[in-house]
Amino acid sequence: MVKKKLRYWESQYSDKKILLIGRSYSYREILIAALEGGGYSIIEASNSQQALESLNSFSVSLVIVSLGKSDYRSLNIFKDVKTSYRLIPTLALTVESDKQIEHELAKADINVKIIRGVSLHRILAEVSKLI
Repeated sequence: MVKKKLRYWESQYSDKKILLIGRSYSYREILIAALEGGGYSIIEASNSQQALESLNSFSVSLVIVSLGKSDYRSLNIFKDVKTSYRLIPTLALTVESDKQIEHELAKADINVKIIRGVSLHRILAEVSKLI
């Protein structure tokens, strides 16, 4: 619990803040370690309400949404965020190529889509392009 509070405290003062949204705690932890190693501050959210509260409380430079296989719940979180905060760049991490999810992401105006399983270096490279 202390570790999470420290992340929120750091997030208030960094100019490179990323909101990481996803239901999988273990995958979020892997991404957090890589992104913090890249010099970014991370704010975590596991649902739409937490994501919108974080966006209202912090100035965020990028939103990353981790979508599971046929994960329409996380897709709805992404849509909620994009509806309210259209100018913030977004990156979606998906498990596999799903035509329905790809179509929904295109409609929601996502900036970058990456299929999960690629190297963390590639994810960091895409993040650095967006911020």
